[in-house]
Amino acid sequence: MAHKESPDDPGVNIPATGATLFISKACSGCHRENSSNICPSLTNFAQKPLIAGKIPNTRENLRKWLKKPSSIKKGTSMPNLGLADEEIELLIEYIYTL
Repeated sequence: MAHKESPDDPGVNIPATGATLFISKACSGCHRENSSNICPSLTNFAQKPLIAGKIPNTRENLRKWLKKPSSIKKGTSMPNLGLADEEIELLIEYIYTL
């Protein structure tokens, strides 16, 4: 994949980043700064002790959560987005910066 050298060059592919995936996969539609309890805010995610109120907040557990949320928390409103492993890794890196 070619790297973009100029923001005005539409002919070059831009590698996906966690931030762009967070928007393109509609994560930001639910996980806003002032989210409800159904879709909690991810602000300060790295400091939160649990993921989905169920499992310790580790990168491996976040990987499992993003791969198949219902395997961690039955009846969750978090959809399975069908993320590729590469997308999951990019989202993990991004979410831990929030």
